[in-house]
Amino acid sequence: MIRRRTVLAAPLALAVGCGVTGPVRVAVTWSGWELARFRAVLDVFETESGLSTEVVPLGDDISAVLGSRRGGAVDVVMLPQIGAVRQNGAQLAPLDAFVPIGRFPVAWRDIVTLDGAVRGIPFKIANKSVVWYRKDVFDRFGEKPPERWTDWLALNARLADRGVAPLALGGADGWILSDFFENVLHAGDDQAYRALVENPTGWTRREVVRAFQEVGRMWAPPGTLSGGADGALLTQGDGAVVDHFLPGRAAMVAGADFTYPVIARHAEPGLPAGWLDWFHFPSRDDNHHRAPKVGADIVVVPAPATEGALALARWLAQAKAQRIWAGEGGMLSVHVGVDQSAYPNARVADLAAEVRHAEGALVYDLADQLGAIGDGLRRVLQDFLRVVGGNPSGVDTAAEDAAARMERIAAGVRREH
Repeated sequence: MIRRRTVLAAPLALAVGCGVTGPVRVAVTWSGWELARFRAVLDVFETESGLSTEVVPLGDDISAVLGSRRGGAVDVVMLPQIGAVRQNGAQLAPLDAFVPIGRFPVAWRDIVTLDGAVRGIPFKIANKSVVWYRKDVFDRFGEKPPERWTDWLALNARLADRGVAPLALGGADGWILSDFFENVLHAGDDQAYRALVENPTGWTRREVVRAFQEVGRMWAPPGTLSGGADGALLTQGDGAVVDHFLPGRAAMVAGADFTYPVIARHAEPGLPAGWLDWFHFPSRDDNHHRAPKVGADIVVVPAPATEGALALARWLAQAKAQRIWAGEGGMLSVHVGVDQSAYPNARVADLAAEVRHAEGALVYDLADQLGAIGDGLRRVLQDFLRVVGGNPSGVDTAAEDAAARMERIAAGVRREH
């Protein structure tokens, strides 16, 4: 659905002048609640600028619009893959002179800078190293969040023995599975994770195969996944929350910060105070917390930039614009002007602080950085889940097969380019 709205309001300093004709067209991947929250941001822009906007839904292939301009030219693209900023940098307008990029941490400025020019604005940031858990269920059984990978496996076994499935898993959404695998690889061997970014044909290395094995040992035991592997493969991310986690059929659900609004909207009244909390994907051998794995939607402007595009980009780079969405949860901001009070509760604010103050090099979503290879990873993991679910004895072979298949996919993609 395409939306057009014109607001008759006196243009503020935000508007760039009288050269804007027609609406500012914005390409997005969002739908449902997320799109409604973004429209709330646009509503304020329209009121304050006197400009109108038009949302152009483009689905998951949004980066293609930068090359083909499918569906007609757009002014602004909300790019959901961090790597696409660098891959498409020549087609993106420099924004240094138009947006207050200095209000973002250096690490985030670096990722949107190409050839000395800022090509994007960090907007909707995601902390993707999160496992939400029902604290009321943990308290009932005297359990605590796991600190190490082996602790998590043991916790799952105890919960399953007590008749509670440990995990809800939305396997119909391949990105849910790739996020899970990437967190296991990153928490277990950060160097192997980063090596795949530099050389995406290294899937059969021992460290990567081991990550497949560890994921398999998590998913395989009977009773671990609410609804079993077959049910998980038919369940999308929101469904895992609504149909399995919230009714108490599963004690945990792995999901980024944007899982929180789904939980908040669908939770039944009467749950005890403090019933919900989160922990990080645990490390393999110790309790050392690594920097979280992050994703981001980046505001980019296809070149040549229109005046309306620059006006909207400047607005979206402001703390005021980012607070509108952050206040509902489901979006983290790294803008230094968006403080902890902007978020719906302290624990969501903690997730925002982590991605804003992450020390050292940021760890970006692997599949997002790998493009077509990342798409292949999502498909491979769905097949992997189908094979290992309920079949612990088949994990090692399935892990080696999955790694070999990823190696072939990566080699094929590189040959095409």
